Amino acid sequence: MGFSMKLAIVYYSRTGNTENLVKMSSEYLKSRGIEVNVYKVKPLKEYSPPLHLNPRLIIDTLIKKGTNILLEPRDLLNEKYDMVIVASPIWFNRLSSPIQELLKKYGSMFGRFVILIVSQLKINCNTILKKVVEQIHVEPMLCINITVSEIRDKTMLMQRLEELVSIVNKALGILR
Repeated sequence: MGFSMKLAIVYYSRTGNTENLVKMSSEYLKSRGIEVNVYKVKPLKEYSPPLHLNPRLIIDTLIKKGTNILLEPRDLLNEKYDMVIVASPIWFNRLSSPIQELLKKYGSMFGRFVILIVSQLKINCNTILKKVVEQIHVEPMLCINITVSEIRDKTMLMQRLEELVSIVNKALGILR
């Protein structure tokens, strides 16, 4: 048991749902003895509501497949992580444009990474994984979809976070 795992959670959140999930996930993982560093992806210019009608958001998500971003803190690539969890809301059945940009720039440097998506309705993760592989030519270990209603239901959220810990522990077993 001398081995400890070091995780990075990198996320973008526009409405706060993904950010809430990341905060709860980080606390939960830390309570299980996993070292976690959290990084926020920010577009240089934030998207204004209503999101589903914002022309720039639509173009960035569907056509450009990215936007100019900043990382806070900026030292993500200065650290060595056993796994990176990339958390994103879903826009038009795709990862948000800031996360698409993050993956284009840094995805190949992450090594093992998991996609954690937040949506109003259940999303087919296989569709998301295919789009990620097409875009960055790197395959995430896994995609996990957590809905907004699951985030708001404490019991359901604890079950989903336990799934996440199980996945992390499986990766830990691979590293031993």
